[in-house]
Amino acid sequence: MATFISGTHNTSLLVSQLLLPSDNDRNEEMIKLDSAIEASNQVVDDEDRVRIADFVGKSIVQKLLSIAIDKTTKARLVERIQSLQDLAARNLHLDRLQSLRSRDSYSWLLAVPNPALGLALTNEELSYALQLRLGHIDMDATYSCTSTLSHDKERSGLDLLKCKKWGKGRHDALAEATAYMARRAGLHPSREPVGVLQDGTRKRPGDIILPTFSRGAVTALDFRVTNNKQAILLDKPLLPPGRAARLGFDQKLRKWRDPCARVGIKFIPMSVDVYGYWHPDSLGVYYEMAKRRADFTDRDPDTEYKYMVQLISLILQRENARILINHKQRPQLDQDDETEGDMALLSEDEAAPAG
Repeated sequence: MATFISGTHNTSLLVSQLLLPSDNDRNEEMIKLDSAIEASNQVVDDEDRVRIADFVGKSIVQKLLSIAIDKTTKARLVERIQSLQDLAARNLHLDRLQSLRSRDSYSWLLAVPNPALGLALTNEELSYALQLRLGHIDMDATYSCTSTLSHDKERSGLDLLKCKKWGKGRHDALAEATAYMARRAGLHPSREPVGVLQDGTRKRPGDIILPTFSRGAVTALDFRVTNNKQAILLDKPLLPPGRAARLGFDQKLRKWRDPCARVGIKFIPMSVDVYGYWHPDSLGVYYEMAKRRADFTDRDPDTEYKYMVQLISLILQRENARILINHKQRPQLDQDDETEGDMALLSEDEAAPAG
């Protein structure tokens, strides 16, 4: 609608010069323009309405008109969600909308499809990734992901994304991609060694070790994808955007920051929610990598950062889509597959680190 209104109005003078005086198409186009403007004015706020008399000899900016339509549409959508009686459903949908507004969550949509750079999705993966973003997943049947747990049909698809077996692949893909970017930035990443805490245990709190990242200190990066559909989140009043990512970040930090600090390691959780909202401190790691990478490419750090976030964003949504697709195909799993003890919270602490 915005495209038609701005395009028709902005080219009206040129069209009138090209048409013959006897040509009636001009009148028909103006009638269509008037109808489109009337329809647009019915869905936007009064201050955003188009009054054609105000644009005589002036152009109508399509972007501004689109923003006005989007603003009103969003307000009506939020109003409708807030009218839901179910507190958990209301909070889940509002949480999704807040996460989706962050640039890091939709960066994968801005990436140029390039299989050589890992920026590609199959048609089926794209379909499921978009459905998840729109909140319209609707599986055809009930699928069993383990010998003890079956997921009922549910609209959001988030219950299926809690499966630990498939979540491990997503976790490893994010860690491997980050290690690849760290190598290209000259940071020499390595897999965290067993017994790094020097406490007699075989615990490995991180997935990737960067020997000289934070002011020359050894840094451990640990990846976590936190599911947005959890009772701990949905039963409470809505918090700031990215609350699932913030929850995962805080839980990881409380658990591993002090043990790592005692052996001279800085611990940074790489925390993201299912929709792709990253914790700001986790994104800061990518920006620091981008600054290091810029030394090799002569590109500015912001450009390098954009490319990194597009890649990591696309990998997350591709792996989410693959989890949903694998359930659709009824994967055959081993009988001894273990599940989360507490399915209210997706934790990937035990996933094998990337090499």
